[in-house]
Parts: sequence; structure tokens; C-alpha cells
Amino acid sequence: MKEKVDELKGALNPFKLKENNMLKRRYLDKISDLESDKANYESNIQGYKESLRFSNEEEFYERYKEFSHQKENRQHQIKYEKEQIQVETKVLLQAEEAIKMAKIREVSSHYPDLKNSRKILKL
Repeated sequence: MKEKVDELKGALNPFKLKENNMLKRRYLDKISDLESDKANYESNIQGYKESLRFSNEEEFYERYKEFSHQKENRQHQIKYEKEQIQVETKVLLQAEEAIKMAKIREVSSHYPDLKNSRKILKL
């Protein structure tokens, strides 16, 4: 953009002076708009840098490695917890079945005639 403005300065044709001034004004307005956009973007980026705690590429990759390591650890922890839940669920189901069988044995012990029909009395 600045090169185009400089080109307009060199081309001082009196017949195109009005047109050159309009172009110059447009280019300068566009330059100022782009510079203000750049300043806004840089201030927004600075906010993100502060919140994410990195300001350059090296720090970004350090943070990335930290998060990757944390993610991997958390995945292993979740896998371990799932396995523990499965084991505990299996134990609880076995305990429930044992309690049912004990209750059946208790009831059938009071009725010796039902010892042969224990299979029918499932709860």
C-alpha cells in the first residue's frame, strides 16, 4: 500500500491530480484501518497468551507437552478406575448370588421335604 502511495507522489500529472489525491486518500485510509486491525488483533492475542501462559513457539510446545503428559496420565487413571469398577461389580454380583443361595439354603433347611426341590426355589 505504501508503495502505491509513493508511486502516486511521483506521478504528478496535473490532469490526474484530483484522481491521484482521491486514490492517495483511499490508500491512506486503508492503511490506517489495517494498522488499527493489526493493533486490535495483537491486543487480543496478548490476552490469549496471558491466559494460556505462553508467548512464543517454544513456550507453546512446552505447554503442549505438559498437557499431552497430563492427558496421557489421566487416560491411564481412567482405564485403571474402569478396571477397578469392573472387578468390584463382579465381586458384588458374586456376593449377591451367594446371599441368594444362603437364603435358599436357610429356607430349605426348615423344610427337609424341599431339599430335592432346591433348584425350583431360585429367587
